[in-house]
Amino acid sequence: MTVPALTAFAVSVPSTWLAARLAYRVGLLDHPGPRKIHHRPVPLAGGIGVAAAITAGLLTAGAEPRLLAVTWALVCVGLVDDARGLRARTRLGAQAVATLPAVLVYTPSLGAPRPLEVVVGLLWTIGVISAINCLDCSDGVAGSVTVAGALALGSLAGWSGPAGQTAAVLAAAAAAFLLFNAPPARCFLGEAGSTLLGFLLAILGLAVARAEPPGGGLAAMFAAGAVLAVPVLDFLLVHLRRFRGGCRRLADLMASAATDHLPHRLRRAGLNPGSAPRSAAARSQPPERLRFLPAGRGCPAQRSASVSLAACLSAPSGRF
Repeated sequence: MTVPALTAFAVSVPSTWLAARLAYRVGLLDHPGPRKIHHRPVPLAGGIGVAAAITAGLLTAGAEPRLLAVTWALVCVGLVDDARGLRARTRLGAQAVATLPAVLVYTPSLGAPRPLEVVVGLLWTIGVISAINCLDCSDGVAGSVTVAGALALGSLAGWSGPAGQTAAVLAAAAAAFLLFNAPPARCFLGEAGSTLLGFLLAILGLAVARAEPPGGGLAAMFAAGAVLAVPVLDFLLVHLRRFRGGCRRLADLMASAATDHLPHRLRRAGLNPGSAPRSAAARSQPPERLRFLPAGRGCPAQRSASVSLAACLSAPSGRF
């Protein structure tokens, strides 16, 4: 676990720096705008550096070629979206096609017909990707939440086997990227980077559930959902608010954009740019008062109740 993580961290720094320099040369930049908080063009190539670091770490750990192929397929889709802009339905369709090979392998047994289980796994994966993508709207937030989520999922996996190694690699690569993305950011993840981080978090959640005994997969997915409660609940609540505000067509809802995500609300509540990532990441961890609840191994009913309560209490408070 240590060697792949150190490899990912060591590769992330120079690869992100090189990707940022290349982005300046080819014009892959995020320019200031009405919904933006930065005041100068920032390179959008952070995803390339993170992907290179994760690839190096996973190769050191002996990862499946299929996982690496999906990783770079998603990065390519994200780069096209960053450079030219894709319609929401096109982007989601491309993500579904690219992630399906990994979903087929990692989706756990949920006690349902296999086609239905795969659909659940695909919806989970696309949902987590979209949630991390939406949370990447303020410097350092997506990276910080990814580090916290990867460490928590690695703990659920017991830091053993491929899932533990992947979690360590993801946490190390995201932590190294924060050297460039901490406020004020010198490089952004872009669609390529946020999509990749969301995909690996989703696959880790599926891998944790897949390691459970038969019948325990659904409860373990609830546990993964509690770990990722901040991005998932932010995504659901934001789109629910927009639906209630009159955006009723699914295509319009998925393509909608505004300044009502958690990082925006934290800033409006008075947190400075450096505090918002730490606050969002802290909310990704179960509250101290939940320590008495059953965790890790336990009967599915106990764990389902525990993690559901954890998700509710870890969610952003009403004033945010």
